[in-house]
Amino acid sequence: MAISIRKRKDQKGRTRWTFTVRRSGECLSMTFINKNDGTAWSQRVENAIRSSVGNPDKPFNRDDFLEKKRPDSQVVINNIRKKLEESDSPNVEWTLKKGIQHFINTKLDNFKSYDETLNKLKVWIKDPISNIKLKELSPETLYDWVNSRIKEKKISIYN
Repeated sequence: MAISIRKRKDQKGRTRWTFTVRRSGECLSMTFINKNDGTAWSQRVENAIRSSVGNPDKPFNRDDFLEKKRPDSQVVINNIRKKLEESDSPNVEWTLKKGIQHFINTKLDNFKSYDETLNKLKVWIKDPISNIKLKELSPETLYDWVNSRIKEKKISIYN
């Protein structure tokens, strides 16, 4: 059995500890910020190798002891947002325009007043408010939009 420990400084001057465990033909290395974490890891690896040597029912699995590379959290978030935007099911990443178009394509056929509703929805689609994401829409935003339309005399409050 051999455990080697190397102390080194990274590019920012912080101390790093690299532990390497060699036993029964297995060799694993990992770097730690804390020496105690590295010592505990190397002991777990050594014990697992030792227990697997004479026991074919319990083979040593090196992946259990190696750190799994995790993608950057911002990359994960961006991938989720991209999938949501491309999704055919409604979600908060959609713009109001996409939500209205989805409604027209999936639900509007069931309305008795198809033409009248379609014309009203087309007004919404042409308006700049339709470019706002659903998650950013609020009652205040809609209230302000309706009031601006009333002031511009583009809609009537009496119809």
